Amino acid sequence: MRRYRSSVANKASKQVPRSKSAKQREIRLRKQRRSKIRTYLVVAVIVSAVIAGLVIAFLVERENVEGVVQFDGLSRDHTEEPVEYEQHPPVGGPHSATPLTCGVYPDPVANEHAVHSLEHGAVWITYDPDLAEEDVTALNALLLSQDDATSRYMILSPYDDLPEPIMLTAWGRQLTPDGVADPRIQEFIDQYVLGGQAPETGSPCIGETMN
Repeated sequence: MRRYRSSVANKASKQVPRSKSAKQREIRLRKQRRSKIRTYLVVAVIVSAVIAGLVIAFLVERENVEGVVQFDGLSRDHTEEPVEYEQHPPVGGPHSATPLTCGVYPDPVANEHAVHSLEHGAVWITYDPDLAEEDVTALNALLLSQDDATSRYMILSPYDDLPEPIMLTAWGRQLTPDGVADPRIQEFIDQYVLGGQAPETGSPCIGETMN
Protein backbone atom coordinates (compact mmCIF):
# COMPACT_ATOMS: atom_id res chain seq x y z
CA MET A 1 0.00 0.00 0.00
CA ARG A 2 2.82 2.40 0.88
CA ARG A 3 4.50 1.68 -2.41
CA TYR A 4 1.28 2.37 -4.25
CA ARG A 5 0.77 5.69 -2.43
CA SER A 6 4.36 6.63 -3.06
CA SER A 7 3.94 5.87 -6.75
CA VAL A 8 0.80 8.00 -6.95
CA ALA A 9 2.53 10.88 -5.16
CA ASN A 10 5.50 10.67 -7.50
CA LYS A 11 3.21 10.79 -10.52
CA ALA A 12 1.36 13.79 -9.11
CA SER A 13 4.61 15.60 -8.37
CA LYS A 14 5.79 14.97 -11.92
CA GLN A 15 2.49 16.23 -13.40
CA VAL A 16 2.59 19.57 -11.55
CA PRO A 17 5.73 20.86 -13.26
CA ARG A 18 4.35 19.75 -16.62
CA SER A 19 1.11 21.67 -15.98
CA LYS A 20 3.01 24.81 -14.98
CA SER A 21 5.25 24.46 -17.98
CA ALA A 22 2.26 24.17 -20.31
CA LYS A 23 0.69 27.29 -18.84
CA GLN A 24 3.95 29.18 -19.17
CA ARG A 25 4.22 28.11 -22.80
CA GLU A 26 0.65 29.23 -23.43
CA ILE A 27 1.35 32.61 -21.83
CA ARG A 28 4.49 33.00 -23.93
CA LEU A 29 2.60 32.11 -27.09
CA ARG A 30 -0.16 34.63 -26.29
CA LYS A 31 2.44 37.34 -25.72
CA GLN A 32 4.16 36.43 -28.99
CA ARG A 33 0.84 36.57 -30.87
CA ARG A 34 -0.01 39.97 -29.38
CA SER A 35 3.45 41.23 -30.23
CA LYS A 36 3.09 40.03 -33.83
CA ILE A 37 -0.34 41.66 -34.15
CA ARG A 38 1.04 44.96 -32.86
CA THR A 39 3.94 44.69 -35.29
CA TYR A 40 1.58 43.98 -38.21
CA LEU A 41 -0.61 46.96 -37.27
CA VAL A 42 2.38 49.31 -37.04
CA VAL A 43 3.69 48.07 -40.39
CA ALA A 44 0.23 48.47 -41.98
CA VAL A 45 -0.03 52.07 -40.72
CA ILE A 46 3.46 52.91 -41.99
CA VAL A 47 2.81 51.31 -45.39
CA SER A 48 -0.52 53.17 -45.74
CA ALA A 49 1.16 56.48 -44.88
CA VAL A 50 3.95 55.84 -47.39
CA ILE A 51 1.48 54.93 -50.15
CA ALA A 52 -0.64 58.03 -49.44
CA GLY A 53 2.50 60.18 -49.53
CA LEU A 54 3.61 58.67 -52.82
CA VAL A 55 0.19 59.24 -54.39
CA ILE A 56 0.15 62.89 -53.33
CA ALA A 57 3.76 63.34 -54.44
CA PHE A 58 2.91 61.81 -57.81
CA LEU A 59 -0.08 64.08 -58.30
CA VAL A 60 1.97 67.16 -57.49
CA GLU A 61 5.10 66.02 -59.36
CA ARG A 62 3.25 65.56 -62.64
CA GLU A 63 2.30 69.24 -62.79
CA ASN A 64 3.27 70.46 -66.23
CA VAL A 65 1.13 73.49 -67.10
CA GLU A 66 3.43 76.20 -68.40
CA GLY A 67 3.27 79.56 -66.64
CA VAL A 68 1.65 78.39 -63.40
CA VAL A 69 2.84 80.33 -60.34
CA GLN A 70 3.07 78.29 -57.14
CA PHE A 71 2.46 79.53 -53.58
CA ASP A 72 3.42 77.54 -50.49
CA GLY A 73 2.95 77.82 -46.73
CA LEU A 74 -0.69 78.90 -46.95
CA SER A 75 -2.70 79.08 -43.74
CA ARG A 76 -5.85 76.97 -43.49
CA ASP A 77 -7.32 78.74 -40.46
CA HIS A 78 -11.03 79.53 -40.32
CA THR A 79 -12.15 83.06 -39.59
CA GLU A 80 -15.36 85.05 -39.76
CA GLU A 81 -13.44 88.31 -40.20
CA PRO A 82 -12.65 89.88 -43.60
CA VAL A 83 -9.20 88.83 -44.84
CA GLU A 84 -6.64 90.99 -46.63
CA TYR A 85 -5.06 88.59 -49.10
CA GLU A 86 -1.67 89.10 -50.72
CA GLN A 87 -2.84 87.73 -54.07
CA HIS A 88 -5.80 88.92 -56.11
CA PRO A 89 -7.66 86.67 -56.45
CA PRO A 90 -6.39 84.80 -53.37
CA VAL A 91 -4.81 81.38 -53.80
CA GLY A 92 -5.31 80.24 -50.20
CA GLY A 93 -4.91 81.39 -46.64
CA PRO A 94 -7.37 82.07 -43.80
CA HIS A 95 -10.94 81.67 -44.96
CA SER A 96 -14.56 81.32 -43.93
CA ALA A 97 -15.66 78.07 -42.33
CA THR A 98 -18.32 77.85 -45.06
CA PRO A 99 -17.23 77.11 -48.63
CA LEU A 100 -18.78 78.77 -51.67
CA THR A 101 -21.10 76.56 -53.68
CA CYS A 102 -19.32 76.00 -56.97
CA GLY A 103 -21.00 77.30 -60.11
CA VAL A 104 -21.36 80.33 -62.37
CA TYR A 105 -21.90 83.74 -60.75
CA PRO A 106 -22.76 86.95 -62.65
CA ASP A 107 -21.42 89.11 -59.82
CA PRO A 108 -18.23 89.02 -57.70
CA VAL A 109 -18.19 86.50 -54.85
CA ALA A 110 -16.68 86.72 -51.37
CA ASN A 111 -13.00 85.79 -51.29
CA GLU A 112 -13.26 84.10 -47.92
CA HIS A 113 -15.89 81.60 -49.12
CA ALA A 114 -14.21 80.98 -52.47
CA VAL A 115 -10.86 80.20 -50.81
CA HIS A 116 -12.55 77.48 -48.76
CA SER A 117 -13.77 75.94 -52.02
CA LEU A 118 -10.22 76.06 -53.37
CA GLU A 119 -9.17 74.08 -50.31
CA HIS A 120 -11.67 71.41 -51.37
CA GLY A 121 -10.13 71.12 -54.84
CA ALA A 122 -12.06 73.73 -56.82
CA VAL A 123 -10.70 75.82 -59.69
CA TRP A 124 -11.82 79.46 -59.73
CA ILE A 125 -11.95 81.28 -63.07
CA THR A 126 -12.13 85.02 -62.63
CA TYR A 127 -12.46 87.71 -65.26
CA ASP A 128 -12.45 91.49 -65.41
CA PRO A 129 -16.03 92.84 -65.23
CA ASP A 130 -15.28 94.80 -68.42
CA LEU A 131 -14.29 91.68 -70.36
CA ALA A 132 -15.93 91.49 -73.78
CA GLU A 133 -19.33 89.80 -73.68
CA GLU A 134 -18.30 87.18 -76.24
CA ASP A 135 -15.32 86.21 -74.06
CA VAL A 136 -17.56 85.83 -71.02
CA THR A 137 -19.86 83.66 -73.12
CA ALA A 138 -16.87 81.56 -74.19
CA LEU A 139 -15.85 81.04 -70.54
CA ASN A 140 -19.39 79.96 -69.68
CA ALA A 141 -19.37 77.53 -72.58
CA LEU A 142 -16.01 76.17 -71.44
CA LEU A 143 -17.39 75.41 -68.00
CA LEU A 144 -20.52 73.80 -69.44
CA SER A 145 -18.37 71.60 -71.67
CA GLN A 146 -16.74 69.90 -68.67
CA ASP A 147 -17.97 66.57 -67.38
CA ASP A 148 -20.22 66.61 -64.32
CA ALA A 149 -17.49 65.57 -61.87
CA THR A 150 -15.28 68.46 -63.02
CA SER A 151 -17.95 71.16 -63.33
CA ARG A 152 -19.06 70.49 -59.74
CA TYR A 153 -15.67 71.81 -58.64
CA MET A 154 -15.46 74.96 -60.75
CA ILE A 155 -16.32 78.58 -60.01
CA LEU A 156 -16.73 81.28 -62.66
CA SER A 157 -17.21 84.88 -61.59
CA PRO A 158 -16.18 88.46 -62.39
CA TYR A 159 -13.59 89.99 -60.06
CA ASP A 160 -13.23 93.67 -59.30
CA ASP A 161 -9.80 95.21 -59.91
CA LEU A 162 -8.47 91.99 -61.44
CA PRO A 163 -4.80 92.49 -62.46
CA GLU A 164 -5.37 90.67 -65.78
CA PRO A 165 -8.40 90.14 -68.05
CA ILE A 166 -8.67 86.46 -67.02
CA MET A 167 -7.04 84.51 -64.20
CA LEU A 168 -7.33 80.90 -63.08
CA THR A 169 -6.78 79.98 -59.45
CA ALA A 170 -6.51 76.73 -57.51
CA TRP A 171 -5.21 76.22 -53.98
CA GLY A 172 -1.59 77.40 -54.11
CA ARG A 173 -1.58 77.75 -57.91
CA GLN A 174 -2.40 80.56 -60.33
CA LEU A 175 -2.29 81.09 -64.08
CA THR A 176 -2.77 84.14 -66.31
CA PRO A 177 -3.80 82.83 -69.76
CA ASP A 178 -3.38 84.64 -73.05
CA GLY A 179 -7.10 85.08 -73.68
CA VAL A 180 -10.07 82.71 -73.72
CA ALA A 181 -8.59 80.58 -76.53
CA ASP A 182 -5.42 79.73 -74.58
CA PRO A 183 -5.25 75.90 -74.38
CA ARG A 184 -3.61 76.20 -70.96
CA ILE A 185 -7.01 77.06 -69.50
CA GLN A 186 -8.21 73.51 -70.09
CA GLU A 187 -4.83 72.14 -69.04
CA PHE A 188 -5.11 74.03 -65.75
CA ILE A 189 -8.62 72.65 -65.19
CA ASP A 190 -7.48 69.10 -65.93
CA GLN A 191 -4.51 69.47 -63.62
CA TYR A 192 -6.01 71.20 -60.61
CA VAL A 193 -9.70 70.37 -60.32
CA LEU A 194 -9.58 67.92 -57.39
CA GLY A 195 -5.81 68.19 -57.65
CA GLY A 196 -3.41 66.67 -55.15
CA GLN A 197 -2.18 70.11 -54.08
CA ALA A 198 -5.51 70.95 -52.41
CA PRO A 199 -5.41 70.03 -48.70
CA GLU A 200 -9.00 68.74 -48.54
CA THR A 201 -9.56 67.71 -52.14
CA GLY A 202 -12.86 65.96 -52.68
CA SER A 203 -14.69 67.62 -49.79
CA PRO A 204 -18.05 69.08 -50.91
CA CYS A 205 -18.01 72.31 -52.90
CA ILE A 206 -21.37 73.25 -51.43
CA GLY A 207 -22.18 75.87 -48.83
CA GLU A 208 -22.68 79.60 -49.20
CA THR A 209 -24.22 80.90 -52.42
CA MET A 210 -23.87 84.43 -53.74
CA ASN A 211 -26.86 85.95 -55.56
